Amino acid sequence: MDSVPSQNPGIAIVGNMNVGKSSLFSWLSNKDTVSMNFPGTTVSVAAGQIKSLNATLYDTPGIYSIFSANEDEKVSRDILLPQKAFKQIASILLVADAKNMKRSLAIALQYAEYNIPMLVDINMIDEAEARGIKINFEKLSGILGVDICSSIAPEGIGVRKLLTKLKAPRIAKKIVTYPDWINNFIDIIKKLCRDTDISPRVIGLLLLAGDKSIEGYLAQKFGPELVEELKDLAADYRKEDTETFRALIVNLYNKKAEQIVKEIQEVEPPRRNPYLMTFGDWCTRLHTGIPIAIAVLVLVYLFVGSFGATFLVDKINGVI
Repeated sequence: MDSVPSQNPGIAIVGNMNVGKSSLFSWLSNKDTVSMNFPGTTVSVAAGQIKSLNATLYDTPGIYSIFSANEDEKVSRDILLPQKAFKQIASILLVADAKNMKRSLAIALQYAEYNIPMLVDINMIDEAEARGIKINFEKLSGILGVDICSSIAPEGIGVRKLLTKLKAPRIAKKIVTYPDWINNFIDIIKKLCRDTDISPRVIGLLLLAGDKSIEGYLAQKFGPELVEELKDLAADYRKEDTETFRALIVNLYNKKAEQIVKEIQEVEPPRRNPYLMTFGDWCTRLHTGIPIAIAVLVLVYLFVGSFGATFLVDKINGVI
């Protein structure tokens, strides 16, 4: 699956919290949006139409890991499973924070395991540039195997290019190296769980993490007997509890993300006026900040009292 199907597919906007997903959703979708309750939760998901793509766009809650048990993050993961009330997700728009690429890349590597075409948008590039952060978009695209866009969501900058790239998103590379025992378990899942709507790789990882949603999906697809066998098999391979596995797997993604950041990002602190920096430091210190604040108030009082109340009033009276 290399491109978005033409028959009103679903597109999920995903990413960490506070990266500008909702702002991009507003720019990309039709104004006629609806709020839909996600089955089995108290979480609502906004849905809108992208007319130029004939697609339904879903704005999901912020997520730090697909292995989290948090209800909001659970929705951002489970929306990729077949849902009666939602369109089948045919592509993913992952929104990244240009100021915190490690965190954003860690979640991008996790979503890559779904084998669903993905487009990465690096948002807040203006704020990153102000901090001296430079990102090599071309190199990052080569590493992940997907197109990379950039945007300033509140102003709608970059939205037109996003719409163009969403017409043909690409499947991301699988670049995280797992221990042999995880790979062996995934190989078993590939043999036992054929003809599924999602990648056997992510099915295996979620089973090892003890994810209830994937167990429910498999029970409907293959029956509860097979699911019980897979749960027992996962416990044998995992050896420890699910929390320990989640910590292990998330650590692998974080380490890989950190490695990528070192390859694609440079930080050059912006030059600042030394006098302004010194004055700023004085303003934030208690023993100098209070006298400066008093001096400013006195100057404002003198300006208003002398210039405003005397000179301007006299001038106005003279004109009248």
